Amino acid sequence: MINKNISLLIIFILSLLFFCFMSLASIIFLEKNNEHLGIKGIVNKQFHDKEIIYSSSINLDYKNYILEKFKLIKPDILIIGSSRAQYYPQYIFQKKLLIAQQPFYSFDMFHSSLSELVKIHKPKLVIMGVDWWLFNKIYNEKQAKIFDKTLKSSRNSKNRDDKKFYNYSLNEVIKPYYWIIQNKITLNFFIKTIFSEPFNNIGVMANVHKSGYDINGYFVDNYSLSGNKKFDIKFEDTIRQIKNNKKDFSTFQFDFNSLEIYKKINELALINDIKIISIMHPLSPKVYEQLYKNNYLKNLNQVSENLKFDENFFNFSFKDYFNNCQFVDGTHSGEVLNYLNLKKISEKKAYLLSFLSPKIKIDDIANNINRVTFKNFSKLAENEIDFLGIGCKK
Repeated sequence: MINKNISLLIIFILSLLFFCFMSLASIIFLEKNNEHLGIKGIVNKQFHDKEIIYSSSINLDYKNYILEKFKLIKPDILIIGSSRAQYYPQYIFQKKLLIAQQPFYSFDMFHSSLSELVKIHKPKLVIMGVDWWLFNKIYNEKQAKIFDKTLKSSRNSKNRDDKKFYNYSLNEVIKPYYWIIQNKITLNFFIKTIFSEPFNNIGVMANVHKSGYDINGYFVDNYSLSGNKKFDIKFEDTIRQIKNNKKDFSTFQFDFNSLEIYKKINELALINDIKIISIMHPLSPKVYEQLYKNNYLKNLNQVSENLKFDENFFNFSFKDYFNNCQFVDGTHSGEVLNYLNLKKISEKKAYLLSFLSPKIKIDDIANNINRVTFKNFSKLAENEIDFLGIGCKK
């Protein structure tokens, strides 16, 4: 009996030591990837080194992340929207930019966040990304719960300050091992990181994929442009979603409540003397064609029809100068096309020219018309290949 108890005690002690060792290794790995930084630490690090990017699977408090950046940058241009509005690099503008795209799941969130931000600082221009699903009543009913949860978590956030080793939750400690099992990181990368100098970039995924958000909110997308992501090859993933009515292409029912909130956002801009432009961002011609075949295009047209009253709304879902090589995937246009569309808008809204960079000439657009990034301006340009497998000559 005594020998059995001693054996159990030894097993317990060894198990405890093993758990402590594995936890310590995990915490060291996370800290080498700057996952210990709180929101203030993340923003300060990026603000003092503009080359640093952020993509974390641990610290997901994007609402306060944007709030802290907004306080520091005090942007002249604020872009709000979904990920479809994230490919606007600072270099295409001549005034200070901030893209705020992560916390926005509905027009409620747009209005709530903008109301909070203008109390801190009033940008001169707001560019609002308008997506058809934001006018989908069925979609919005699901997102209402996320909105409430996001507001509560951001108000009660304990992630503003940097973590000490005793602040990590069990879930955070085991995440690196979970990523290894999922093949999101390799065991070799895990071990090498523990014995290496800390990375500059913030977040494991930022360091693995060399992709993430810069201080201005532009998404540095080496992962896609290099072809390593292997998503939406020949637009097959997006086309599958359309055919199966999945994700953004779910069954559509127009939400007139969203329309009223949309009007309130415009009123908020007007009251605060802020110019506002609303853009329905491009779809690749291949995807646009599929929407037509599946009779889903009528839903986008319904949104556009209901926004006809707004002279600041521009529907860029499809134009005859679009080509498939200008897209990151089926629903995300790159910065070359986004800049070209802003130039088109400036023909009707001349004031926009004072925000756009004069360094980008007509020849620059022509020479990059089959690309996502500008060769002579973007640091990502050298990594851009025919990542969609559609025969693009980059």
